[in-house]
Amino acid sequence: MGGVLLGFALGAVAFTAQGRELGNKLGDAALSQAKKVVEHAKKSAEQSAGAAGDSGNPR
Repeated sequence: MGGVLLGFALGAVAFTAQGRELGNKLGDAALSQAKKVVEHAKKSAEQSAGAAGDSGNPR
């Protein structure tokens, strides 16, 4: 029952200018955080690949 009420509330908010503005802000914040996570993952992968390549141990 709570999920249904929440759905109705979110649907009503989406039809208001303030609701759309809030949704856009939340979406922008989520994308920004996702980009940070991807960049961090790339740096970690590059560092891991560099450390593995510098070991000098043949496999």
